[in-house]
Amino acid sequence: MALKKKVIENNELDLIEIISLIFKNKFKIFFITVLLLIVVFFIQIKREHVVQISTEIVPISIFDETKYNTYNSLLVDAEVRAYKSLLNEIDKNNSLLLDAEVRAYKSLLNEIDKNFLLKLFVDRLKDQEILREEIKKSNLILKENYSNNKSYEEAVIKKAASIKISPIKDKYWKIQYEIKDKSKIDTWENLIKNIEIHINNQIKIFIKNIFDDFILKKEKEKNFLIEDIDIAMENEMKIYELRISKRIAFLREQAMIARQLDLKKTNLTEVQIVGSEKGLINNFGGGDVPYYMRGYDVIEKEIDLINERSDKTLFVDKLTNLSNEKLKIKTNKTIERLKKEFSETPVFNDDFFAAQIKFESTNYEYLNKKLSSQMILIFTFLFGIILGIFYVLIENSIKNNR
Repeated sequence: MALKKKVIENNELDLIEIISLIFKNKFKIFFITVLLLIVVFFIQIKREHVVQISTEIVPISIFDETKYNTYNSLLVDAEVRAYKSLLNEIDKNNSLLLDAEVRAYKSLLNEIDKNFLLKLFVDRLKDQEILREEIKKSNLILKENYSNNKSYEEAVIKKAASIKISPIKDKYWKIQYEIKDKSKIDTWENLIKNIEIHINNQIKIFIKNIFDDFILKKEKEKNFLIEDIDIAMENEMKIYELRISKRIAFLREQAMIARQLDLKKTNLTEVQIVGSEKGLINNFGGGDVPYYMRGYDVIEKEIDLINERSDKTLFVDKLTNLSNEKLKIKTNKTIERLKKEFSETPVFNDDFFAAQIKFESTNYEYLNKKLSSQMILIFTFLFGIILGIFYVLIENSIKNNR
């Protein structure tokens, strides 16, 4: 019992001695802690931080979208709507008729709205060639920092590939980039501004070219239809000439028969014996009356009238319908109206944009900074005190052993 009490007293004396020792060497502990804090502080300053920059890509507003309404409404007129319906049916049936040309024609029928424009913008933004071109123009990568052109090109390709384009809630998109050199943040912002201008200019040219192709196809189609109608009209006239030639040959033959029978004029309203002295016809028997029975005067007059026709087109039944169809196509103003309305869309404005990179939405995030600077300094302070205490105790132990 006495031994146990003595051990407890010794432990109490050791603890008091340690506390006393720490108090006597408090300036050493303080100096070690401050020194450690200073070292960590400078490490934090010099440490390379990776900053992820995220900026939203937003479509045009509803107000800007309404500026395309007149053009869109004209584009989807009855003719175009019918053609799209036909193409959709071909799509559903997986018909082989839907060849590359028809697909290309179908792609020209897009209405211009914010979804279409945003899709174009994002598609162009994903084009690595555009990104590489703009990176070269900027100072994001300096060519003089590379020993040869191949190394520089590889660095540009790698940098362009590091730029990420991703959707936000299936509505907007965002462009992300990780940067290590804070001094390059302004360069990056200027870069994406130039990318935005570049892409919008390309889309402007693209839409104009698409429209021009569409109009060209429509004009060709119109000319082809007129050409087909002209061919059909020529064919109808040929058919008429062939039919009339056969008719005249028949009439001449009938006139010759009538002259042979000396039938100048004949009244066929009554059934009678005609030319009985010649023993030609006794009874018509209620059947068809031979055409020569009309008499050669009438038949030859019909031949003369046919030959004297000044406007043969009046006697071609289908020609009137074909002429009407041709006139309808030639006087159709759909193409002219489309041109006019398209020229009044924002595509022809100097400030046209398909989408915008919203710079005010830019977010900067330090990726490799798991703890804040304050927390790091607090942990450093505590670690410094513990380290200082260990240093004092070890130093005292060494002195005692000498």
